[in-house]
Amino acid sequence: MRLMLRTLLALVTLATVAAAQGAPDRAARLLGCAEAIRGVPNQGSREVVATTLALQEALGTERYAREYATTAAYSLEEVRAFLGAPAQVLRR
Repeated sequence: MRLMLRTLLALVTLATVAAAQGAPDRAARLLGCAEAIRGVPNQGSREVVATTLALQEALGTERYAREYATTAAYSLEEVRAFLGAPAQVLRR
């Protein structure tokens, strides 16, 4: 469980970095992966809310929603593949 929490925190951090480095599509997909793992959107995090708003501004609301939804619908196995993560990561 602790590894899962760390993975979620890392995904949010990676999304924020991707956005800052000019990769808003990847950032939106990383946030979507976090939802896929968690099972619900993380709207309680100020960092997630700020990053989401910045991404919606950069991509437009519809494009952001499309990118996010693509990975939010992933299974854990698909998230692992997207991230290139080893099998021991993201076990429930």
